[in-house]
Amino acid sequence: MLSNQVQAECPKCNSKSAADAFVLDYLERRMVCPGCFKKARKPTLKEQTEKQKEVVKETKPPGWDKEDEELDKLIRSRQNHVSGKIERVPGAEYVRFTCPSCTFKFKYYPLQKKPRTCPYCNKDNPKIKVTGIL
Repeated sequence: MLSNQVQAECPKCNSKSAADAFVLDYLERRMVCPGCFKKARKPTLKEQTEKQKEVVKETKPPGWDKEDEELDKLIRSRQNHVSGKIERVPGAEYVRFTCPSCTFKFKYYPLQKKPRTCPYCNKDNPKIKVTGIL
């Protein structure tokens, strides 16, 4: 080893190595030596999604079939289309819309579909049908 290199101790394994060789381990949230970084096998994105699918499959009760799956999809789609309160303003090109998540009232222009998100909580506005509003 060269005498001009700075040696540092790894906080994970307590071994000494060159300070410029340390690597940031984003899972540990600290700098570790190259040996510890190589040893720590990080799951890939594909492996993480496979684990999540296994968890979803395990949570289904016995006797779960296609009909139950379709009903579950229908319930989820209805929950996504929950809309807030819409008030017509006579003679105006906008409507008063109440956000379903935070109950903030704001002007919504249905022809331009603006604003796309709630100005207060920044959640997406549900899709509003233009027919019958104006």
